[in-house]
Amino acid sequence: MLPSKLNRTIHFGEIKGDYCFNPNAEIPYYHYSDVRWFALDVPRDRFEQDILY
Repeated sequence: MLPSKLNRTIHFGEIKGDYCFNPNAEIPYYHYSDVRWFALDVPRDRFEQDILY
């Protein structure tokens, strides 16, 4: 689960790969894993406030 920095939505994904480190990658992308995003731009108002916290 990742809150969007562009709008008031949430993205949901599943980590599909192992942790990777690439010292030649651009900042801040040194550390990463492959992700399969299965739900993008889900409005935050679909969740109760206690879930969001």
